[in-house]
Amino acid sequence: MTRGGGECSYGSIEMRDQLMAAADRDDVIGHIIYCRTPGGTATTLIDFRKAIDYIHERGQKIYMFCDGTVASGGAFLSAMCDGVFAFNEEDKIGSIGMYSVFFALANGAKNAITQETYVEVYADKSTEKNKTKRDGAEGNTDAILKKTNEYLDELLADMKRDRPSIKEEQMNGAMFKMKDVVGIIIDGICTFPELCEMSYKEWALADDGNKNSVGE
Repeated sequence: MTRGGGECSYGSIEMRDQLMAAADRDDVIGHIIYCRTPGGTATTLIDFRKAIDYIHERGQKIYMFCDGTVASGGAFLSAMCDGVFAFNEEDKIGSIGMYSVFFALANGAKNAITQETYVEVYADKSTEKNKTKRDGAEGNTDAILKKTNEYLDELLADMKRDRPSIKEEQMNGAMFKMKDVVGIIIDGICTFPELCEMSYKEWALADDGNKNSVGE
């Protein structure tokens, strides 16, 4: 899950726009995210949240169909959906957590092969520019850890709200077989056509209810 995508995949920006455009079509009754992912950049979740809120504002529902491992960011995304279903009960979902990673050279570091020295010179008034990265390169990761913990706390709070059935011990980064978390993290095991039929029937039932209300 990346924001900008790549040569072989869309980024969350593109998928956000595609979902929102689909939600505006008169011939669209709902949405299914066909998912298999190890996760990715946490900021992608902001794009998906905006798209899903937009879909809900238009009275539509969105489901996730898990066809393979759904981990980390994918698990956070699943909780935003109205229903989550898996094809293979032995596949796994989870890794609900976060970590920060970056590559940096400390100022004055020397390339062991070329003997070149890495040099950074910041303006006197730029004391906060890249400070967390610079500190991390020097071995001080306190600020990075603080930001990572704060962001994770926000995501976990959202997950608890979106998926009240989830347990505390399932949000520590462990992975779980789909069959072991039915009714907790996912809603059931089915095929993709069965999920399509299920979502269509739910829409048809709701549509009939709206017509009856208008008739009354």
